Amino acid sequence: MNVPVTGELPEKLFNQAQHVIRNGWAANLNELFTESLQRYPDTHQ
Repeated sequence: MNVPVTGELPEKLFNQAQHVIRNGWAANLNELFTESLQRYPDTHQ
């Protein structure tokens, strides 16, 4: 099940996300956010 989430990003972070997507590291913002949140616990223990 997917749960919709709404939020705001600083413009600089949004631009960085768009750069990641344009360079093929993620298909879209949803994929980028999902991947980032899945990896967060591994890097912040």
